[in-house]
Amino acid sequence: MKSLSARNRTKFFLWQKVSLISLAMFLLFSYLPVYGQLEELENVAQQADMDYVETPVLIGRIVKWILSFMGLFLAGMIIYGGVLWMTAGGNSEQISKARKTIINGIIGLVIVVLAYSIAFFVVREMTEKILK
Repeated sequence: MKSLSARNRTKFFLWQKVSLISLAMFLLFSYLPVYGQLEELENVAQQADMDYVETPVLIGRIVKWILSFMGLFLAGMIIYGGVLWMTAGGNSEQISKARKTIINGIIGLVIVVLAYSIAFFVVREMTEKILK
């Protein structure tokens, strides 16, 4: 495979940055008309005897759900690494693989816990600022 020249690499990264900024702007501005219809959704929910959930609360629940499953997966990864290590029988390759699996699982779990705490703080602050 042919590697990119320095000039083509610069063009590629510039194109990538412009694309990401364009996508972010599109997503931001496509959300604004929907946000204006929230009052109508609240009325519809009340007429249907359903609980209306504010957007920040809903986002917080979704993030909590996703991070919880990621935490379960990473805990399973740590357990899998432990089982690999216990069944290695002195095989240094398998012990090395098990050690890497456990370390990667622990690093991932730390990242998920930090992401969960940051998300909890952000959603709590959003809820307090927007709803009050």
